[in-house]
Amino acid sequence: MEIIPGLPDDISRECLLRVSLTSHYKLACVCKTWKEIVYNPIFYQDRKRFGLSQELIILPCWGGKTKKGCRIKLYDPLERSCETLPPFPPEFPYFSGCFNCVPFNHKLFVMGLLSDSPEFTNHKALIIYDFSSGTWNRGLDLPDCRVDFCCSVDSAKGLLYIAGGCNSDEDEDYDDGLRTAAVYDVEEEKWEYLPPMIWSEYKCHSVFTDDKFYVMSHVEGHIQAYDPNTRQWSAISTCYEGSMQPSFAAFGRIYYDCDGEIIEWDYVDNQFRLAGTLVPQLYRFIGGVMWNQQILMVGFNTENAMAFYLFEPSIPREGGKEDNWTLISTLSATELPDPVATIGALTFSG
Repeated sequence: MEIIPGLPDDISRECLLRVSLTSHYKLACVCKTWKEIVYNPIFYQDRKRFGLSQELIILPCWGGKTKKGCRIKLYDPLERSCETLPPFPPEFPYFSGCFNCVPFNHKLFVMGLLSDSPEFTNHKALIIYDFSSGTWNRGLDLPDCRVDFCCSVDSAKGLLYIAGGCNSDEDEDYDDGLRTAAVYDVEEEKWEYLPPMIWSEYKCHSVFTDDKFYVMSHVEGHIQAYDPNTRQWSAISTCYEGSMQPSFAAFGRIYYDCDGEIIEWDYVDNQFRLAGTLVPQLYRFIGGVMWNQQILMVGFNTENAMAFYLFEPSIPREGGKEDNWTLISTLSATELPDPVATIGALTFSG
């Protein structure tokens, strides 16, 4: 059967590859042949191979003070287009600002949701959005209940790491945080506890890079790294004290915001340096991501619009804080009426 009647299959397939990521589930509804194409992982590999994959920014939004009507929005800074994923399953009408999500392959993993249903334990459920089918599916619950934790993915091995946080919003020992960490095997759908961390952490941030899981402190100014090969944690000293988040990896370095200064850490040589300072217009910094082979910084400006800046790491020139920042796009409060949970910026490539 021809993919598209009257066209050679190679051209027909390229036409399907060019369809927007958020419309792939519509392709799967057309016919059995299209469904088989979209559901095949090779489809997404070909999108990347031919330079057709989209780099989108994930924006989790909630519906005001009630936290109902939660949505995940995907924003393209170049096209200035914003699309909304289907609503969460009805069992999960809420999420707290403490939830977490991470993309892997053509799926989005969301954790830390609040539920009205007695079937689910709050802050423990894992749900997964599949871009191929356009549906949310239930994953295996987290091994324990936690909020304000960090989460990163080892894309090469399909492993999802979580660490730190606290047991609930009402946890009496909230300030102490948790030392527990765990890893989720996406293919086998199995959680496994890791050895306890060196320090307890909450509201921490993390990066998986260089085959290690790095957890960045919220207030103490330290880093701890987990090596999956040795199953051991190691402590890393820094020369900067203060909050170390949000953090992200780019070009063989880890970057993080330390009280308005962008610190670049060469984790191979364990060298730290000042790479820039936040522009005055960016009064609330959400995070940075690798986007189209560049560093994209995301935050809110003084007019309460979401702003997207390209950032070029360099030693800031004296008296010129904006030399390495280039504004490329903004989303006004009118264009993005729902409050955005400040969990850090994420990119989705698919």
